[in-house]
Amino acid sequence: INHLRKWQEHRLDFMYYTIPWEPATWTFSYPGEYIGQYGVYEAIKELYKKEPKLNQYINPESLFISRSHFAATTEKIIEKTRKQFRSDHQIPQNGILLFVSPGNERSEAEFCLDESRQGIAEFMYKYFLPNSFEPRALPRSELTTVLCIQKGSNSADYIKENLKARGWPCKLITLECSNNEHLDALCASDYGLIHDGEIIGEACVCHLPTMILFDMKRRHHLWHHLHNRWWNRMCLIADKDIYPELIGSQVWHGKICDTLGEYYLNPRTRVDMMSKWEPFIKQALCFKNIDRSI
Repeated sequence: INHLRKWQEHRLDFMYYTIPWEPATWTFSYPGEYIGQYGVYEAIKELYKKEPKLNQYINPESLFISRSHFAATTEKIIEKTRKQFRSDHQIPQNGILLFVSPGNERSEAEFCLDESRQGIAEFMYKYFLPNSFEPRALPRSELTTVLCIQKGSNSADYIKENLKARGWPCKLITLECSNNEHLDALCASDYGLIHDGEIIGEACVCHLPTMILFDMKRRHHLWHHLHNRWWNRMCLIADKDIYPELIGSQVWHGKICDTLGEYYLNPRTRVDMMSKWEPFIKQALCFKNIDRSI
């Protein structure tokens, strides 16, 4: 959106854009409005609904957030939701919970579901008892995966058929989502494997260390890098890959296992990502000017 060509100018009168870059040509700027990332807004709104004291900050089409203590406010709600979700699903509070969302399209699920399964199996084999000699190694019974399936999506039937035929290497919780039920799972999880979409913004709000999976051919990947360094919109807003982007052939079980291992062995993973995302979560929102003259 940053460098529109002359032959595109006559087709546009007004632009709504979701990344805070001004839509412009080399000579002038188009009239437009920044509308932000809907997933980020929706996640904050749902978290605020869980805390009665914060309900006063929710309006029908907007909400108020703190510019200086935003992460601290949401973290308290996330911790409360985490404990409740784990208790409801009989997940150990100190166990490892992985969040997997293989996408809403059948082609996306076909691309990343099997590799995610094998990557998690290898991660369990390397970093959990009895194979691991790490002092903090946990028994395999304390590794759980919550698999998010969008109800009515094109991928739902394929995911169910795949699980029935091939199973899953550890304890599995399938979560059919239709109205933001997955947000509780995002809060309760330790690490995430998510195909690109609005849910990445929700993972940022829920402070979940995540790797982003993309179904993309190599030629498309190279062509894209001529224009942008990153693919996911949250990474574009941050202009850095705070969440690692695994594109095309990078999505294989060895890379997934190694990334999970890096997250698992570094106790500061979650805190570091939380602090890095803090300013960019606010940039992902569309702020309304408040008339303070009254």
